Amino acid sequence: MKNILIIALAFLFIVPAFGQTKSINKFYNKYKHQENVTDVKVRGWLIKLASSQVDDEQAENILKKVSQLRVLVVDGFEGVKSNDYNKLIKDVEKDSFEEILRIREGTDNIRAMVKSDGDKISNVLLFVDGEDQFVMLSLEGNLNFSDLNDLHFDVEGGDAFEKIPEEKPKA
Repeated sequence: MKNILIIALAFLFIVPAFGQTKSINKFYNKYKHQENVTDVKVRGWLIKLASSQVDDEQAENILKKVSQLRVLVVDGFEGVKSNDYNKLIKDVEKDSFEEILRIREGTDNIRAMVKSDGDKISNVLLFVDGEDQFVMLSLEGNLNFSDLNDLHFDVEGGDAFEKIPEEKPKA
């Protein structure tokens, strides 16, 4: 009985670590402790609790599908090294993420990527690489492509989700 309890506890702590890919975690871990960085991580239970406080039914339905939200903001000119960013993009592409949106707006480069199986999306990444700020938003859950249009984030580039097609583009 004691062994089963130990295995169950280990499972509870190990499984959440597999939500994000190694490449995303490695990137977060490299930058999250720097002085000019804001790192926010919100687990699903807190998001679901917040969803019950939202007046917008559409937003409430989307929030119920989210299991984790993480935002990394790097302020300042030094920001994220281009080599690190390019490596991250290559690594997440190897992890089956696909780019669904790329926008260049002034000095900002905005890129949205998803990991999906058919029309079901398990991970969403949003990168905003600007002149004096870098933002990486990582969202995990069980979403549809149509849900992405209804996501509204109060971060630079967050309005990019409104430009995503409601269905997965056919290759």
